Amino acid sequence: MLIDDEVALREWLVATLEPLCDAEPIALARYVLALVAKDKPLDKLRENCIDRLEVFLDR
Repeated sequence: MLIDDEVALREWLVATLEPLCDAEPIALARYVLALVAKDKPLDKLRENCIDRLEVFLDR
């Protein structure tokens, strides 16, 4: 996935994720960025992100 402004996306992720879960928002934002940086079709990328985040968040 092409990310134009990784810093802005990371900051947005931290601010958005912080009130949603108990996980450290900076670590979670970095993890999300690593997940979306994979070169996969959008449907596979979405599926992979959901699967991995469920494990990360223990859900």
